Amino acid sequence: MGRLFAVTVLLAVVTLVAIILAGGDIVAAIAPVLVCAVICFLWVAPLRIALLVLAFAAPVLDGPRLANGKVTPPTFALGSLLLENLNKTVGVSALNFTGLDCLTGLLILVAVLRRATGSRIDRVGQIQTAWPLPIAAMISLAGVALAWAYGISRGGSTQDSLWQVQKIAYVPLLFFLFQAAVRGPSDSKRLMRAIVWAAVIRAGAAVFIAATTAVPAGEELAVATTHADSVVFASAFAIVLASLWEGEVPGWSPRSWFALLVLAAGMVANNRRLVWVEVIGIVVTYVLISRRTRFERNLIRVLVLSLPLLVPYCLIGWNSDAAAFKPVKIIRSITDSDSDGSTKWRDLENWNLVFTVADHPVLGSGFGHEYAERWKLPDISGAYRQYRFMPHNSVLGLWASVGLVGFCLIWTLVVVGVFLAARSYRCATKPGHKALALGALGITVAYVNQCYGDIGINAWAGVFVLVPALVSVGKLAVVTGAWPARRRRTLAARLPTPVPELAA
Repeated sequence: MGRLFAVTVLLAVVTLVAIILAGGDIVAAIAPVLVCAVICFLWVAPLRIALLVLAFAAPVLDGPRLANGKVTPPTFALGSLLLENLNKTVGVSALNFTGLDCLTGLLILVAVLRRATGSRIDRVGQIQTAWPLPIAAMISLAGVALAWAYGISRGGSTQDSLWQVQKIAYVPLLFFLFQAAVRGPSDSKRLMRAIVWAAVIRAGAAVFIAATTAVPAGEELAVATTHADSVVFASAFAIVLASLWEGEVPGWSPRSWFALLVLAAGMVANNRRLVWVEVIGIVVTYVLISRRTRFERNLIRVLVLSLPLLVPYCLIGWNSDAAAFKPVKIIRSITDSDSDGSTKWRDLENWNLVFTVADHPVLGSGFGHEYAERWKLPDISGAYRQYRFMPHNSVLGLWASVGLVGFCLIWTLVVVGVFLAARSYRCATKPGHKALALGALGITVAYVNQCYGDIGINAWAGVFVLVPALVSVGKLAVVTGAWPARRRRTLAARLPTPVPELAA
């Protein structure tokens, strides 16, 4: 009773202080009560519920402003509180961290206390994670820490280095949190559905924004939501396609085809060519790794029958600017450096990154250092101040920062995840398990493409599609027998010799 009274008094004092500091704002009056309610819920609820909500909310709230700042969605305030530094939203300069940092710290504290006290709220029915993945996560986290310390010791910028490592470090941290909460493939399926729902909502938003946002005559909207939504759309596409591919759902499933239609509309509206590279990469991966399913045979037949139309269409549209040949124009812009200025700029940026890698091939320059600009590029620091700290090509950018040693350490988690996904697919016998393994592999393909093409390693969207995929294959590998579970050591106690009278 005394604790409840103390908490009530503290909450009343905090609410009063918030009202005074905010000048009587009603939101400030409600905020302490809401924060207290959220903390109480997280303290008693299973971790998997909180993380399921987070896996859905993070892609939906990402931005938080859309269309390069032209559109402020209704979720702007919530997205800013979760994913932006709180000093930007609350106005207190000392709060140089995000709401997600606070939430993650609280969830880690809850997980550690439950493990220390022997609580079984998150452990009932839980399947072990294939042990190479936690080891790879520790190696990845150690690689980030060593590369950061090395960069700072060489005089790197502390502020810019923290921006560089934030999302990279979050991948192994969230992996440990998710693997402590997810019980098995059933929970993994819920996470995958959350990603699909988040992508469908963002795709709908992209279509709406593209249709309602005014642009000058003869121009088009550069992006409807965000650049990072490409990996969200492609990941959801991979999940839905895997279910159709492996027969987990019927090939004529209206819900699946409706989801694919909405996702395709969102991809077109968002106007990012990289998403099509990711989609093609996913389909090619499925064809190469999967057994020949009925869905795959039908897809190949459709492609073969359409070749007489596709080949002339591509030949005619290769040098055409007509709107009807926009898909061909996208393909050309990806393969031909001279097709537009953006592609040329990125090719020159890649050359600069290659020379930066050559300057420090083993350990890299360390986080907090810009890449070397051998070819002087147009200065875009007015729109993107950190373009030399976080280049478009995150893969080469990471290699330039951490060198061969650091890259191998940090990228170990992704490599082990791909290996276990392929093993799980081969060992799985149920369509649902095969679809889960194939979907996780498709998500990884999309993530790597996003990293290589558009600052994917420094975006929240990539973190919240990759981590569920890694955790899913970690659990699935044990379920399917692709990787053996660790034997739990038990102390064998010698049973006392029974007393003859009692035995009788």
